[in-house]
Amino acid sequence: MGDKPISRLRGIIRKLRPNTDQGPDLQVAAFGKHPAWDDHIPDLGLETDRLVQVKRILYLEGIGGNIDAGAWERLGPERSLPGFRHVFAHWEGPDWVLGRIWSSSDGKGRSRYPMIMCVGGERVEFARVAPAALQRLEKAREACGSTTSPAVVTSIVDRAREEVRAMLDEGAASGRPVQVEAGRPGPLGVLAARSEMGPDHEGLTRLLYHLKREMSEYLPMSGRSSSTTRAGALKGRGHHVRVPGCAEGPIETLLLWGEFLLGRFASQVPLWVICPLEGDWADLLIGPPTQRELFCIRVPPAELPLTTDVPYRMDAEFIERVEQEIALSRAEASGAGS
Repeated sequence: MGDKPISRLRGIIRKLRPNTDQGPDLQVAAFGKHPAWDDHIPDLGLETDRLVQVKRILYLEGIGGNIDAGAWERLGPERSLPGFRHVFAHWEGPDWVLGRIWSSSDGKGRSRYPMIMCVGGERVEFARVAPAALQRLEKAREACGSTTSPAVVTSIVDRAREEVRAMLDEGAASGRPVQVEAGRPGPLGVLAARSEMGPDHEGLTRLLYHLKREMSEYLPMSGRSSSTTRAGALKGRGHHVRVPGCAEGPIETLLLWGEFLLGRFASQVPLWVICPLEGDWADLLIGPPTQRELFCIRVPPAELPLTTDVPYRMDAEFIERVEQEIALSRAEASGAGS
C-alpha cells in the first residue's frame, strides 16, 4: 500500500473517531504548485476539515481568485511584491493552523501559484509548538526545493508530520490557543511601547478606534462570554487591517498579533495574521476572508497603507478608555488568571 492510500485511510479513521476520544494532535499538509507535478499538487495530508478549509479560503479562493482576476498583474512589478515569501497563522475556535507560503512552479514551468505547507493544531497550545513547527516547515521547504520527485515530496511531508507530532507531550494541551511568558505585559502594553505606534502610541489608538467602528459585530456582546457575538455576526463580511510588525521576527509577530486578536474578538470569529518575511508589517483578517481581503498578500504598504496611519478624529472619551485599557495591560502579567 502506497503513501497516498495510507494518508486517505488515516483521514477516514480520524473522521470516524468521536471527538471526545481525541487528545492533542498536530497534522502537516501541503498543497499548491511544485515541479514534481504538471499541475496543482494532489492533496497531501489534508486530513481535517480545518486544513481543507484553509486550502479553499487561502489558496483556491484567495490566491487563485486574485491570480485569475489579474489583480496583482494589473499593479505591475513596481507596485507589487515580487513573489510569495510569507508566514501565516489562522485561529477559529480552539484550534489553529500555522503555515509557510513560498513562490514555486509546476512541472511545466508555470510560476504564478505558490506552494504552501502548514501545521494544524488541535487542542494544542500555539505558543508552545509554533516556533519549532515553523522551523520544521522551513526545513521541509528547503528539502522540497531540491527534488522533482513526487515520491520524495510526499516523503518530506510525511517526515515533517512525524517530527511535528513528536513535539506533543502531556503538557501541550491547553484551552488557550496563545499563551506567553508570565510577567510580560498584555499585548496592548507591548504594542503601546513600540516606536512603530508613534508618539503617545497614537497608531494603536487609531487601530482600536478602527476595530470598534468597523467590526463591532465581531466583538463579544456586553455582559456575555467571549464566545458570544451578535446574532448572525459570523455570516458577516471579512475585514482587512494592516499594522506594523512590532516584533523581532515572523514567529514573534504571529504570536503578538494573534494574542491581540484573540483577546479582542469572540472566540468563534475566524482570525488570520499574514506576514511577509521581507517586510515590517502584518496583515490582520477578521471574519470570513474573501478574495478581496486576501489581495493584501502581494501588495506593499505604498499601495495599501497601515491602518495605524489613518488620521481618525477621535473623541476624548474614547482616548481615555484606551489609556485605561493600556494601563491595565501594563499592570497585569499576561496569562494571569483564567
